[in-house]
Amino acid sequence: REHRYMIRAVSGEGILSDLSQAVVVLPLRAPNLQYVRLRYEIGEGNFVSINWNNPTTLGKVVYELYRSVNGGPYTLISLIRQTNDPFYYDYDIIENNRYSYKVRVASEADFSKSDFSTPKEVTISLAAPDISLSAQGSKVRIDWDVVSGTDQYEVWRSADGTSYVKMDAFYGRTYYIDT
Repeated sequence: REHRYMIRAVSGEGILSDLSQAVVVLPLRAPNLQYVRLRYEIGEGNFVSINWNNPTTLGKVVYELYRSVNGGPYTLISLIRQTNDPFYYDYDIIENNRYSYKVRVASEADFSKSDFSTPKEVTISLAAPDISLSAQGSKVRIDWDVVSGTDQYEVWRSADGTSYVKMDAFYGRTYYIDT
């Protein structure tokens, strides 16, 4: 709700001043999450980039950013001071998890808080490697691209295109030779 305030000075003798000019205190509006997306940067690895709008507010505010993992409860992960371009980078993520984010604004003056934004979600998953084949006599060599965030690669083979058998697993190696 909107509130208006005016101030009047009163002396010990009961002399009253005129009322001051009115000031309006508007309720805090919920921010709007503009996007939540998975990003990758060399040297940084995978992270989630979260951006939201800066609703018009009076006074000093702080944004409270909350995160849920795989449908669990939301927990506060960061307090961000008022900024013209509010954002947060979440590096504390694990592949094959689903993250949901929501944000609200809090006044530092009166401790009031807005409603939460509508949550936005991102799922962290590994990309499938791009592969290429080459013949080496009677052998087949399979090469694949490095996938960021990968600890190992598994090679699966099928004779019928339906049932696959795991042939091997490699740490750091990006090729397999089938004999």
